[in-house]
Amino acid sequence: MDKMTVRVPVAVKAKVTEDLKLKIIGDLQNTIKNMELDLEQFEFQAKKALHQAANDLSMLPALREQIDIERQKRTAAKAEAEAKLKR
Repeated sequence: MDKMTVRVPVAVKAKVTEDLKLKIIGDLQNTIKNMELDLEQFEFQAKKALHQAANDLSMLPALREQIDIERQKRTAAKAEAEAKLKR
């Protein structure tokens, strides 16, 4: 046995420079833009699904509930990213 590797978790620290701040802000802004696009696409698909389910009234309430839950999750994630950006 010539070699032995020990794995230990190590905290990685970075000096907060202006470049790092700008990079973090840019990443968060891109993330928020992607979330907005994803939310728009979800809304479009939800409207399409509701229109298709209009024929079967028994499925409609359950589908609306699922859509509302997913919408809330996505909106909360976006709000969290915006809060991070403000910090």
